[in-house]
Amino acid sequence: MPPAAARSCGSSRMGAPRAGDMAFATGRRAGEGRRSGLTGSNERKDEQMGVLDDLMKQAGELANVAAKNPQAVAAVANLLSSRDTSVGGSGGLGGLIDTFQKKGLGDLMASWISTGPNPPLSANQVADVLGSDVLKQFAAKAGVPQSDAGGLLASLLPAVVDRLTPQGKVPDTNALESALGGLLSGLAR
Repeated sequence: MPPAAARSCGSSRMGAPRAGDMAFATGRRAGEGRRSGLTGSNERKDEQMGVLDDLMKQAGELANVAAKNPQAVAAVANLLSSRDTSVGGSGGLGGLIDTFQKKGLGDLMASWISTGPNPPLSANQVADVLGSDVLKQFAAKAGVPQSDAGGLLASLLPAVVDRLTPQGKVPDTNALESALGGLLSGLAR
């Protein structure tokens, strides 16, 4: 992904999220604390806790979905793999990034890849980006009705993409496939 795409989402690939990133995650403007009277480093700590709370919530949601429907997480891994063509063809994560960019949602994908917060995706956005054929493939692999596939993918994609890109950049193919294998083996436990 070009560095400009990462910058356009307001996040730095290297280093900590900036105040503007935290404002998005916490729903507050930069410099605005949760309680009145917070200043300086207390404000930053409070904003950072908001980001950590969001990350913990996403991790918990991913674990919850994985516990209830491990096939859904496996189907996302199939979508993100360039070696498994059963969901979405062979484009893998790189192809998905390109598709998001072509559909005008490159900044959203870039935010999941960056080290900053992971804004949500709607079921309608998933349907627009992936199309009905890929949603049908995903639904079949995940064992869910096609009408539920967009919402399920919307809840999983930000967290899974974030987890696969912990350093704020897309790993090479071998590292990505290894991480996807680790994700799948974690489901088998």
